[in-house]
Amino acid sequence: MDQMDYEVDLLDCLRVLGRRKWLILAIIMVSVLSAYIVSSKMTKIYDSSCVIMIRPNPLVGSIPGLTSSNIKDYVELFKSRTQVAATLATLGWPDAESQEVVDSWHKRLSVSQVQGTNMVKLSVEHDDPEKVVEFVNALVEMCEERSRLINRKSIKAAKAYVGEQLPMAEQRLREDEDALLKYKQSNDVTDLRIETITASARIVILEKLLSETSAKLQSANAKGSGETAGLRAEHTALDAALRKAKTDLAAIPKKEVDISRLTRDRQTSERVYTMLRSRYEEMELAEAIQDSEIYVIDKAIVPNKPIKPRKLLNTAIAGILGLFVSVGLAFVLEYTDKL
Repeated sequence: MDQMDYEVDLLDCLRVLGRRKWLILAIIMVSVLSAYIVSSKMTKIYDSSCVIMIRPNPLVGSIPGLTSSNIKDYVELFKSRTQVAATLATLGWPDAESQEVVDSWHKRLSVSQVQGTNMVKLSVEHDDPEKVVEFVNALVEMCEERSRLINRKSIKAAKAYVGEQLPMAEQRLREDEDALLKYKQSNDVTDLRIETITASARIVILEKLLSETSAKLQSANAKGSGETAGLRAEHTALDAALRKAKTDLAAIPKKEVDISRLTRDRQTSERVYTMLRSRYEEMELAEAIQDSEIYVIDKAIVPNKPIKPRKLLNTAIAGILGLFVSVGLAFVLEYTDKL
């Protein structure tokens, strides 16, 4: 076959479309009118949204063992089925406790974080504009209250623990202070540096006196003097005093070690007590001014226009589809007529 029986070119296409123009127009009009009528009869869906900001409580974050919730935690909290059910129960709508109703509202809820910010946007779609606003605002209020409750419980538990440890830390501090004081009193410790200087000077003096007494004793023995007995007793006493002075001087380093250890224990106990006392006061302050970490920026308002159905968009799509279908049908009819 050299060529096809029917050669299709642009002019032939235009001729076919010209002959079938009323069919094409009719199909397009039917499609457009049908789409408009159907869209008009469809249930209207309204959308309402709320924007909130999450600001972690700095007092909670400063307390060891307590961490503020992050943005993702709150996003999941808003999206939770439990939170949706609690919100519906609070509103007291008919069949609010039904699982189907809860699931329906849960599917219509959209929660997302605004990129690069601490903002979270909540959106809900429903056929009742009044209900959708009530639900969004009630959901935010429920989450605010739950945030307060969670933080309050965390602070209360931490405060109770610190409150139990505080008296024990105070008692330990007193025991360490008493131990240091008793050691100093029992060993007559005032200032170890002064005590070292005094003991050294005493040893020097005793050694000089002992040397002088030894010389006198040797002279008395040589002369056969009657002072020998007295000088010998004095020599013995000075020698004993010198030995004791050297023993006391040798004991000073051990006293320094003992006092350093007792002082270190007291300082450690003091730091622990001070830290616990400071944390306890911080928790009391946080408990007194505890607030929600959720701040409403844009409250949900009643929408004045539905977002669905989109009549113009549906009508335009139907018109385009009608055009394609009608043109295709025109060529099919033209081909069958020539058979």
